[in-house]
Amino acid sequence: MVVPPLLFIFKHIFTVKQPVIPVEVKTEAEAKVAAFNKQYKKQHQILFRGRFGYLSRMDKPNKATAAAFQMAARLLGMQHIFQALTGPVETKIGRLVWNGDPNHWIFDPFRYSSETYETTGEMAMFMPGAKELDGTVEGAMRAGLELYP
Repeated sequence: MVVPPLLFIFKHIFTVKQPVIPVEVKTEAEAKVAAFNKQYKKQHQILFRGRFGYLSRMDKPNKATAAAFQMAARLLGMQHIFQALTGPVETKIGRLVWNGDPNHWIFDPFRYSSETYETTGEMAMFMPGAKELDGTVEGAMRAGLELYP
């Protein structure tokens, strides 16, 4: 008879269930993102995983960067690769943490220097756009426009 490791048993028994975002709240957040995109002519998106809503924006590549890629691809004879590199570029803005109220999300900005989400609140207090953070999805996107223009 094989006995599962003790750690597995304790983890299974004592795992705290994380709050799950209700479907209605996800649908409402997606509608807010779509309305924001229409108003500001941007391409934000929100993806949900567990208790988090991950905000990002699809941006057109910088013209100078695109020109450099085009020249390098031409010199290397790889024009087909250039086409793949000149599409929209994802800019991670941050994640929204569900805490049970659709008007009081917690915002964790994405920190590109460490490729992580800031969870201590230090960056969110002093970052550009901090004044826009009001607990709403729209506030997080407005803050993201200032944080990552």
